[in-house]
Amino acid sequence: MGGREDFKKTAKILAERFKESDKNVVKIVSNLDTDGITAAAILVAAFKREGIKFSLSLVKQLSKNVLNVLAKEPYEIIVFADLGSSVITNIKKFLPGRKIFVLDHHIVECEDKEIYQLNQHLFGLDEYNEISASGVCYFFAKALNKENIELAHIAFIGAVGDVQEYKGVNGLNKEILDDAVGLGKIGKDRN
Repeated sequence: MGGREDFKKTAKILAERFKESDKNVVKIVSNLDTDGITAAAILVAAFKREGIKFSLSLVKQLSKNVLNVLAKEPYEIIVFADLGSSVITNIKKFLPGRKIFVLDHHIVECEDKEIYQLNQHLFGLDEYNEISASGVCYFFAKALNKENIELAHIAFIGAVGDVQEYKGVNGLNKEILDDAVGLGKIGKDRN
């Protein structure tokens, strides 16, 4: 698979898999930086809209220690945002039997049929100015519920926090910006 359209189709497939899950309480684990915090904010808003109970943790990295702590927690569904793609092997090792969603934009260690992963690298898209993790979470949230389009400005803030606008706004980030501008959430300088 490749390209932006396949990325968005996969976001819809993952959103459907998430909706089909037996959700008591979902654990969100996100990176402790601008992109990770905005990614978490998007997931929190989307889950609140759906009436999904959640617990949130912000971490500097997805270390073995963090995974060990998560392994002791009772959550059956864990959503990783802005981290996870580079440690798929450890996620599987520490969290067997859990339903795992990884919404990330970092380099992918490997693909795994048991882990639901949305990452632009799997579609041949550029990490550095195509989309940030908050954008990945935005497309997932928008696939959960079209009303989550109102979160576009938060996703764009995450992209700016990851300095993805330095060569201009391109690709999926451009689609996010267009959504935010169209809703009047962000003004666009015409100069």
